[in-house]
Amino acid sequence: MKNLYLYLFFVPMCILVSHNANAANVLQSDWDDVVDGDCDDQGAGWWSSSEAIRISENVLLYQKDIGGWYKNIDDLHRVLTQDDKNDLIEAKSNNAGCTIDNGAVWLEMTYLSKVYAAISDSTTKANIKTGFLKGIQYLLEAQYDNGGWPQFYPLRGGYSNHITYNDDAMTHAMQILMHIYLKDGHFSITPPDSTITDAEDAFNKGIECILNTQYVQQGLLTSWCAQHH
Repeated sequence: MKNLYLYLFFVPMCILVSHNANAANVLQSDWDDVVDGDCDDQGAGWWSSSEAIRISENVLLYQKDIGGWYKNIDDLHRVLTQDDKNDLIEAKSNNAGCTIDNGAVWLEMTYLSKVYAAISDSTTKANIKTGFLKGIQYLLEAQYDNGGWPQFYPLRGGYSNHITYNDDAMTHAMQILMHIYLKDGHFSITPPDSTITDAEDAFNKGIECILNTQYVQQGLLTSWCAQHH
């Protein structure tokens, strides 16, 4: 039964979208296109380039102390001034606004993993690994005891506290943890064994939450709400 729900839940949410053959270069593109490697100048060697490393440094600068990121950061891959960097460092302790909505966490951790796999500099790899592991801890901390994830964590009240399925929010959180505990090579960074165990436990709790929140109408199991209190 659990494997069946895994298939039913994840496969429809992971349908592949064809690449845009007319994508612009990195600086002119959207952040998700950069992460997916869809830009014209992102050949196989790009991920070890100085530009790719520069963007990974941006990703780490935008990461908050709690390990999460804000969503819809349009300039995450842009060239930052020193003043921009100083402002981001000063704002790191402002965790309010961290979210799993609209690809946040999923996109940043995917990007970090790709650069990590391509580079050899030990200092840069260590910095990226630290940020990646903080991202996992953010997801583990944000999960409710019932297995669901809120849209925003730290909690900020209102509907954003609800378990959130829409916009692939909870799906992306669970996909990250699934790849971590399966050690399937999707991510190039391997966490400590204790984190892998925690990821598996969190994933299984998420599956139970999915089963428990399926809506029953006239005695029949039907669908799910976008959000559940």
